[in-house]
Amino acid sequence: MFKDPRQEDLKTLTNEELVKLRAYIINKQNKHAAHLVRLLRMGVEFLSTGQLNVFREDASELKDIKQGKWSLEKIKKEAEDLFALSREALVKSPLPPHPDKAKAESLLLKIIKAELELTGENQ
Repeated sequence: MFKDPRQEDLKTLTNEELVKLRAYIINKQNKHAAHLVRLLRMGVEFLSTGQLNVFREDASELKDIKQGKWSLEKIKKEAEDLFALSREALVKSPLPPHPDKAKAESLLLKIIKAELELTGENQ
């Protein structure tokens, strides 16, 4: 919709275009804030449990953030708290200190092989 406008470009915009640009920027900021909170929460959960929860029980709360229902102060406080929790979770994490690269590569090759067999591209 809008490109990254430079200050001189803003002078040529009408009031209506400026209102639309402001709404666009605020929408983007809210979207980024929701992603920030979601990713931090997922990180804390993953470090704490070793499980990656993609389907979110807090989806409605994340939607509220995306819709601008949370203040900037509340978002900052949530992020600060989650960063602190992530540092604590890292120390206590059940996850190994380093990934098992051989196991990951083996799994990846199995997935690729299965996909090729399903699509018939392995012949």
